[in-house]
Amino acid sequence: LHRSSALGGGSRSVVQIAKEIFNSSFRHLNKNQKKQVYDSQDSEQTWRNNHRCMNCRSTSCLQVSVDVTPTGRILPCSECQKVLSSKHFRSVLNHKAVNPENYKHVNERFRNTLLAHQWAEAKGLKELIESAVRLCILINEDSIYTRFAQGAIAGKYDDCGVFLGLLDAMVKKQDKEERGVGMQNFQYRPDWDQFMHIAS
Repeated sequence: LHRSSALGGGSRSVVQIAKEIFNSSFRHLNKNQKKQVYDSQDSEQTWRNNHRCMNCRSTSCLQVSVDVTPTGRILPCSECQKVLSSKHFRSVLNHKAVNPENYKHVNERFRNTLLAHQWAEAKGLKELIESAVRLCILINEDSIYTRFAQGAIAGKYDDCGVFLGLLDAMVKKQDKEERGVGMQNFQYRPDWDQFMHIAS
């Protein structure tokens, strides 16, 4: 569940379903026909993924189980145990995790975009993400701003204390001006403060 946002599994491929319903290959279907195939695939799922509770349940879950371990732990119902032992489920478990660099190539159907947006808003990240997107669109990839942002994220400037001190001071100054706040109690980072004392 940590490596997939899919809401379930166990159904046939869209290729098989398209052949059965429309007697055609999936890639030759129009948008509405593809949606019908996707709906059929979702209805065929044999298990559901619950990312909140971190478990998988059979779509035919009995919600009651008579199997209990000697320690008193209640085991999954017979339908959920069928999923656990199924060839399809085992095959999914054995899939290698996607390399983080390749997440951008994951099929959009398996990206829960709505929940991602809601999470970003809840964490206050939406504006930051949108600003980054706008920056990438407006600024050439070879721009000093883009290269600095990439280098900063990669930690390439972590040892540049004086430079980061200057940057920190400029950002704080701009923030205070935008909020209409005075410069009293303004604190500089130690490296920049020491540099200013030496320079003066």
